[in-house]
Amino acid sequence: MALGLDPATYWQLTPREVHLVETGRMRWLEAQQEQAIAQAWIMASLSRAERMPGMNELLRPRSREKQSVEEQMIAMQAWAAAVNAREQHGR
Repeated sequence: MALGLDPATYWQLTPREVHLVETGRMRWLEAQQEQAIAQAWIMASLSRAERMPGMNELLRPRSREKQSVEEQMIAMQAWAAAVNAREQHGR
């Protein structure tokens, strides 16, 4: 099936759950398309470069500052508030 579900699973879902799966699948497909476009642009850009940049120039550093427990709680509370507000407005 287009949603990536087998028929037995599909027919066990409520219409709301099917909508959530469909929305998630569409977001995933859009992200995949954006990634493919970005990869094509990078390949075209690199093929025109006079000098191949080093890997350190191409990749972002992976390290980042760790959040404290308090910062994580604030982020999760903000996320939960956003989800609750979105559900109350019927989105």
